[in-house]
Amino acid sequence: MAERKNNRRRGATLTAAGNRKLQSARIAAELAANGGDRYTQEELSRLTGLSIKTISKIFDRSSELDTESATPVDKQTLDICFTAFNLVLERHDYFYPESIVLPFGTLRVGEASPLAIQTGSANDPSDLEQPDLRDDRATLDLQTRHSPLHSDWGEAPDVSVFYGRVAELTKLATWVNTDRCKLVILLGMGGIGKTALATKLAQHLQPHFATIVWRSLRHAPPLQTLLPEIIQVLSRQAQIVAPTVAISTQISYLLDYLRQERCLLVLDNAEAIIQSQSSTESHHPEYLGYAELFQRIGSSPHQSCLVVTSREKPAAIVSLEGEKLPVRSVNIAGLNVRESEDLFDAKGLSASSPNLQRLQQIYSGNPLALNIVATAIHDLFDGEIDKFLDAETPIFSDIRQLLDQQFDRLSPTEQMVMYCLAIERNWLSLDNLHDRLLPATTKPRLLGALESLGRRSLIERSRGKFTQQAVVMEYTTARTIDRMVGELTNWEIQIDRLPALPLWLSYPLLAADSPKYIHAIQTRLILEPIASQLQLQFGRKLLVQHLQSILTSLQTDYCGTLHYGGGNLINLYRHLEIDLTGYNFANLPILQVSFQGAILHNVNFNGANLSKSIFTDNFGRVFATAFSPDSQLVAIGEYNGDVYIWQVATKRLQFKFHGYSSWIWSLAFSPDGRIVASASQDGTIRLWEIATGQVSHVLQVDNYRVLSLSFSPYMVDLASGAAYMLATAHGDGALRWWNVATGELIRTRSHHPQQQVYSVRFSPDGKSLATGCGDGTVKIWDGSTGECLHTFTEHTKRVWSVRFSPDGRLLATCSGDGTIRIWDVATWTISQILTGYRDWFFAIEFSPVSGSSPAENSQLLAVGNVGNVVKILNLSTDRHVATLAAHTDWVSILNFSPDGKLLITASGDRNACLWDTTTWQELYRWQGFSNWIESVAFHPDGTKLIAGSQDGIVREWDLQAQQPIQTFTGHQLGVWSVDYSPDGRSIVSGSSDSTVKLWNAEHGGLVKTFSVGQGDVCRVKFSPDGRLIAGVAENTGVCIWLVTGELLTTLRGGNNMVRSIAFSSDSQLLASACFEAYWRLWDVQTGQMLGCYSGHTNWIWDVSFSPDGRSLATCSADLTVKFWDVATGSLLQTLGEHALEVQSIKFSPNGQYLATGSADSMVKIWEIETGQVVQTLAGHLDRVLCVSYSPDGKLLASSSSDETIKLWDLATGECINTYKPLPPYAGMDITGATGLSAATIDSLTTLGAIASRVNPSERRSVP
Repeated sequence: MAERKNNRRRGATLTAAGNRKLQSARIAAELAANGGDRYTQEELSRLTGLSIKTISKIFDRSSELDTESATPVDKQTLDICFTAFNLVLERHDYFYPESIVLPFGTLRVGEASPLAIQTGSANDPSDLEQPDLRDDRATLDLQTRHSPLHSDWGEAPDVSVFYGRVAELTKLATWVNTDRCKLVILLGMGGIGKTALATKLAQHLQPHFATIVWRSLRHAPPLQTLLPEIIQVLSRQAQIVAPTVAISTQISYLLDYLRQERCLLVLDNAEAIIQSQSSTESHHPEYLGYAELFQRIGSSPHQSCLVVTSREKPAAIVSLEGEKLPVRSVNIAGLNVRESEDLFDAKGLSASSPNLQRLQQIYSGNPLALNIVATAIHDLFDGEIDKFLDAETPIFSDIRQLLDQQFDRLSPTEQMVMYCLAIERNWLSLDNLHDRLLPATTKPRLLGALESLGRRSLIERSRGKFTQQAVVMEYTTARTIDRMVGELTNWEIQIDRLPALPLWLSYPLLAADSPKYIHAIQTRLILEPIASQLQLQFGRKLLVQHLQSILTSLQTDYCGTLHYGGGNLINLYRHLEIDLTGYNFANLPILQVSFQGAILHNVNFNGANLSKSIFTDNFGRVFATAFSPDSQLVAIGEYNGDVYIWQVATKRLQFKFHGYSSWIWSLAFSPDGRIVASASQDGTIRLWEIATGQVSHVLQVDNYRVLSLSFSPYMVDLASGAAYMLATAHGDGALRWWNVATGELIRTRSHHPQQQVYSVRFSPDGKSLATGCGDGTVKIWDGSTGECLHTFTEHTKRVWSVRFSPDGRLLATCSGDGTIRIWDVATWTISQILTGYRDWFFAIEFSPVSGSSPAENSQLLAVGNVGNVVKILNLSTDRHVATLAAHTDWVSILNFSPDGKLLITASGDRNACLWDTTTWQELYRWQGFSNWIESVAFHPDGTKLIAGSQDGIVREWDLQAQQPIQTFTGHQLGVWSVDYSPDGRSIVSGSSDSTVKLWNAEHGGLVKTFSVGQGDVCRVKFSPDGRLIAGVAENTGVCIWLVTGELLTTLRGGNNMVRSIAFSSDSQLLASACFEAYWRLWDVQTGQMLGCYSGHTNWIWDVSFSPDGRSLATCSADLTVKFWDVATGSLLQTLGEHALEVQSIKFSPNGQYLATGSADSMVKIWEIETGQVVQTLAGHLDRVLCVSYSPDGKLLASSSSDETIKLWDLATGECINTYKPLPPYAGMDITGATGLSAATIDSLTTLGAIASRVNPSERRSVP
């Protein structure tokens, strides 16, 4: 055979980090010297002196992480290129590729550190010349790849104590590493050691894989939620896949990553997703995708391996497996005698006992069984195996038999612990357990039970917390379900024979303070089986009656007893989707129940104990959050203008501060934790005393909104004598310093006279201050004197947020230009530019220095954006640490707790989520409800009107009725705008879910959905001729469609977010108004901008054409209304009598009058000719968001943040009707209920609850 020629490719290739470094410098140069336009290859050639062909080799990559597609060049060439951009080429910036043959292609491994190896996809062999193939397998350089590039071990157990299994490990390692098996199944009975073996195997194979992901299936996660999690890890947090994406598509994404680099996936406890039925096998309906997953991984080309452990063999792999095929299975036997001796020796038993071999044979070498009986022999038989065998005569065929024997031996307290751990399905501390158990027990007794269970190998302990091994948890869960179903089924028959406190009453099935992901598991594995079995036995109708009899029994037979029965019943009712309207839970303990999202109309909780139960709160969109300095309190500020303060440990609402007429933009606790400062849209700053809940000072200069604030650390300002100061950023472009003790203004500095300052932050030492502005600049100020020290001008759009690193050495800024820039404060230079993101960033925050790795923690940056996710970035390694996806709207704010253990994120979806920064799991969610009615419009015939509100529902009201005659549901978030078509046969709506929906007004069906990308759809309009629909998305521009659904054009102008639009009466012109005080005029046919006009000093809320199309009116947050000449764009007149910002404006049909709605809760009617107010309509309790004339001009409808629509007779000025959707807790009686704070009661009554005695006949009826 001719010897293969070894022509290895020579030259150097940039690592991912080196490429990122070069690209950041290129972008910086483009922004500084090329107006932000991307350099062409010709321009790069002139700049560097390199040929265009060479430039193409260096810069052309499919992504910044892609080292595969890059063509090597001489190191000297790279050095020249870096020098041209004022960079130094360092050793970690490049590597010399070498080819290593693998079964499915070529994996390229560099000589640099593992962090430089980002991919390693299987390329076409023609792409690279082949290396010497004299060895049947190439060996990876262990010095380079001694550990995987990336790993996520999930719930993998500690296997530091591991007995034997050398032969099994050797065989499996050969299958995976030498034979390159794609799918390996470890089969065996429960407790045989499959999990430990798979974990040990994965650890042993670490040097040979770029990524390892270990996941347990013991909680039977649906594949559509598991795959996105795995894909997120494999993509280094770069790809977020929604659970709604088709399973087949998700598997295709997964396979792409399994081809790109060598990955090891471990799925443990696969039997949880397999359901045995007689002699056949099937999967749970929602788990059918697992069969496809196994089949495609086993049969598709890739260079990775999936290891699965299971007690049963999945049918999907039977046709694929074989001794010489890439899909193989192995039956794991028990420990041999020698290995069993090691186990018994560790337990303190004599390994020389002649009966040890017999014991090993009886229990088939099952490690779990041997652990359990070893403890029994030690504790009950003085460590003598002979006595145990004589007394027990054990027969062992299944682990369940052994567990039955052991469970019956347990004391009542030990059984309580076992049931509790199985239900909780999470690690619990001693305090957690003690808090859960009913009837209550003492901590010493509980600790004794835990020690006993630990000795018997029935529970596991780690870092002071306890849980159960998978087999034991499964067994105890099944026992729990059987017993609870039995209790509920025979409740009336066995009531006299049931224990003092039945199991159903002893444990909360869904504890309100458990993490959200645990709730999902408990529902799927405990509540759902209980509900299914009960429905099977009773049928739905009889089951409802039977549960009612149990509820009555709880109120009579267990009166005065503390238990979880009432809460468990409510959770069962909700799972069965039983309407709770009018249910009576009076005087019951309703403990640990989450009522978030529940409709509880006319439910009776009179005298109930609602301790540790949680409800929906009455807050809206959240723009501000803050932790107290001791991390014990968390505050949020929201759209309604209220400030909420919760205790972090208990999640209990401690305070609710009222006082604002508009939303809260920013919050901060003072360094001593005694004051929380809030900044509002209404131009005021309030300083609240935590101890009393009272306002100590109200700070205000003019009416410009206050967008951000920051306390200085403890320091004395020599000029003012202030112990610490408060800096505030304003809508007039100013930065202000305040004396917190006296409330006095110390100094004012102007960042920009015509742009808003969006963010302000003191450095950790208080010596400097950073601000970010709407003009794209960042300024550094002297914290004491107010002198401007430096200005950064590199951002090209508004700067939303500025944050110092904990050590004060770095400053992070995020902008609407899609970049995050990291600045070196000492040198005023760019340290890093994070690019490649298509979303706007609204919030960034450094993790505080804490824990065992302060240097690493100080390099963690959390980023929130309009993509609805939070990314955790490690700046020192340029890696995504985690991606947090819980919100359904853009993430507006986030904060780390000062101790670094928690992160809070908040969003326009009215949710505030609390995250564990160790696991990045969501721990808790505060859920708000605010049903502002954002938009209202009359039907062309004047007999009906439609309204869109923040609950996401479009409602149609008959003018004479009190309840909606039709509802349109389908939006996932709040509805901002609605409109009727000119013929009244169609309705259009725009929502925060970034969609525009077209509805059939006659039968309520959805006709079409239009997507506008990202951002709130603030306004939708039909053109007067009925041919077009226009929709405004804050981040996209103005989209114009034909009513058939075809997108005609998108109007974009400037960098400003559009808030409102209006068509002229002839449908030829369109006016748009933005948040930055400009309005624009457009030609609808050509899409050409005809003019851009200014005059307002604050953002424009609304715009309206006169009926004749000759004039136009705008209203603004500057409290004024302005009239404009459409032909010339000149300002005709300015009106101003509202006390607060004017949010809505509309010409009357005859063009003689103008209606305006304001944040001052007033509607005013203006006579155009005189400019005088002829009517003021008072009746709303909060801001008026929209006004609309009836077609004949005789009536006016107004909608408000007080959640009502009012209908006004303009002849008399009287309100003739008020329409209000029912809030979630309408008529819910909490009179005499205990366990609720005053702030919670206030919140519940705002949402419709009754907190004082009312005659039942006087309760509002619920349809």
